[in-house]
Amino acid sequence: MKSDYQNKLSDLTTEAIKELMWFYYGGMEEKILMTDYHIDLDDHSLLYRTFPLVKDESDRTCPHCKVALLAFQENRASYGQEVFCQECDCVLEELYKCRCEKCIQAGDKVIQAIKQAFHKVELSSGIGLYEAVGIDDYVDDDERRTLRKKDELCHWENIPIARLSECYSSLCFFDAAGMRFHLPAYMLAEIRSPYGSNAHVISILCGSIEGKDASLKDYSIKQFSLLNEKQRDAVVLFLRLCLTRLEYEYDALLIVTALNGYWSTR
Repeated sequence: MKSDYQNKLSDLTTEAIKELMWFYYGGMEEKILMTDYHIDLDDHSLLYRTFPLVKDESDRTCPHCKVALLAFQENRASYGQEVFCQECDCVLEELYKCRCEKCIQAGDKVIQAIKQAFHKVELSSGIGLYEAVGIDDYVDDDERRTLRKKDELCHWENIPIARLSECYSSLCFFDAAGMRFHLPAYMLAEIRSPYGSNAHVISILCGSIEGKDASLKDYSIKQFSLLNEKQRDAVVLFLRLCLTRLEYEYDALLIVTALNGYWSTR
């Protein structure tokens, strides 16, 4: 456990610990300090981890345990905090793209909800993935028809992440039918690889729909107009899942605003 380091100084007084830290940051060798203060530690370079824990400078919370993240005192040989959760013992890097059983189950639950909600949805006459890229590029009608021949028309789940990433701008140019067909593919890609599609899914689902630009807001509302109640519920589950992931910490306010606004209505 990361927090086990805190027991190494249990025999020292508060004043002794302050003195130890003063000598440490003053440059005295760790081995000498460990001998003088009778500290049992296998790796002398980790002496700084035995010092009292401090708050995470970014004031983040563990998405699993819902407790404030902590950090070791600064290592004099490097810069930056080593942040971790004292409850689940995950370091900050592990909390990003976490593969613990709890996170896997949470992701799988949302994936199944999306698959069920958008089961058998087809593109029909809606705007296709490559066709939308053509619209973005202002191609003529002939080129647009050529691009559409490359598009998946029936099985959105067969669209690979690489193709979604290649067509990252398409979400902005789908009509309602195109959005209904492709949105589940983008959401699943996002769950499996946050930001992997490069499509700014959160911005599409939450940004324009709650923005101050009336024309953009109306456009977004039209894009989502064909979603039924079950499909909207799947979107809500997806957004709530994103709120539990540190990858989206800077999008949290935007997500909450959209969940309490547009996505709360029927």
